[in-house]
Amino acid sequence: MELEELVNESLSYSRFDRERPDLVLETVTLDEWLSILLIELNDEMLAVEVQLVSSPDNKHKQVTLDSRLMGRAVKNLLRNAHRHASNRIFLSGSCSGGETSIVVEDGGTGVPEADRERIFEPFARLDAARDRESGGVGLGLAIVNQVVRWHQDNVCVETSPLGGARFVITWPVTQS
Repeated sequence: MELEELVNESLSYSRFDRERPDLVLETVTLDEWLSILLIELNDEMLAVEVQLVSSPDNKHKQVTLDSRLMGRAVKNLLRNAHRHASNRIFLSGSCSGGETSIVVEDGGTGVPEADRERIFEPFARLDAARDRESGGVGLGLAIVNQVVRWHQDNVCVETSPLGGARFVITWPVTQS
């Protein structure tokens, strides 16, 4: 199974690296869209509590994105968080100050500051033994980075108040 996942992710990354697809932009209600992503991943996230954190201010906020590609990026972040979380994962989205953000944070071990840029490179692994055990192939975050760049976005990793990693995707609000 690990070899099959490696081949599939390598092919996906290679396609993404070779050519920029035309983005199919659509307007979605951010919290509803994030909720759908969690439902789609429900069977994969059994061992850890995953919570969509919503604020009343963002309940009906609409954003423009390529739902398929950005969905893949957010799912990759959630799967990564699931591999490393010890107890829970929080997912949230917000719109303010002309900017949209999606945040995935976990209560795992976090990412050392010195490695925070490197983890978005293809095949980057911080702990090879842990990645072999959990099935990571080192391309998920590189794919996230590529999708985010196509949206003229930014992705970064910080320390979460939960104790683990806090991944933040941001992009300018697009006027429809």
